[in-house]
Amino acid sequence: MEYLNRYPGLSHFNKDELYSRVNYNEDNVNLLLKTYFKEFPQYIKRIRTGIRTSKPEIINMASGLIADSAEAVCFDIMHQLAGEVLFYGLSDKIKCLDIIDEMEVENEYLRDLVDI
Repeated sequence: MEYLNRYPGLSHFNKDELYSRVNYNEDNVNLLLKTYFKEFPQYIKRIRTGIRTSKPEIINMASGLIADSAEAVCFDIMHQLAGEVLFYGLSDKIKCLDIIDEMEVENEYLRDLVDI
């Protein structure tokens, strides 16, 4: 899959950092990554619902959870994208929806990259 990285200073997945955080325990790394990929779709759906229903608390909760989860598994670009959703929220719904689309592309890229 071809992917254009508009964040040249950030990595998709900082594998070395994640392994360092869990004392190089492969089982812990796999558990964290599997949990992230399992939970991600429901939070994206919640953000879209929050935008559609004009409920900033839903947008903030779901994008905050993605940001925290992405940071925990060292998905730097995803963390940045989720932060942008938090920043724009309902003030720019179109921009927010574009970022969500980008998050979904990034998620697919990460799935291929991580191969879990």
